[in-house]
Amino acid sequence: MDSGKSKQARTTILIQIARTHDASAAAFERYLGTSILRWRVLHYLSEAGTATQKEICQHVGLDGWAVTRAVKPLEQLGFIQRSLASEDNRMTRVVITQAGRDWCAEALKRRSTFLQQALNGLSDEEIQTLEGLLMRIKNNILNDDSAAYPDMSSNPVSITEN
Repeated sequence: MDSGKSKQARTTILIQIARTHDASAAAFERYLGTSILRWRVLHYLSEAGTATQKEICQHVGLDGWAVTRAVKPLEQLGFIQRSLASEDNRMTRVVITQAGRDWCAEALKRRSTFLQQALNGLSDEEIQTLEGLLMRIKNNILNDDSAAYPDMSSNPVSITEN
């Protein structure tokens, strides 16, 4: 059985992971000058060239609403163009423009510098260990064991949006 100290350490580490995520996301957005959502969409398009919004959702792991929220400002900036997909007029096709490619190329350089700074002082071995530990925690969280994580979404006290 876990001691009180061990339970406290486990709680503290999960809180620290969440705080680290929040801090790194905010710093990354400041460093790149755009939201992570927009970055993920534009970065994917810089590799793919063109995709439907549905394909973007599938490849970057975002829902349709988040992708729509990300592409509108990118279109206004001239980084992408949207049109009805010729293969299915119910879908929207998104194409990266040269301005979008140029911005993304510069952003990749800034991202590399950001990542180097974020991991400054960690050895390759420490980075590998950390990556492995974080993957194990992620897998534990995503575990489909319904006894471990009961579905509270229908609970009248639940505050999540449907």
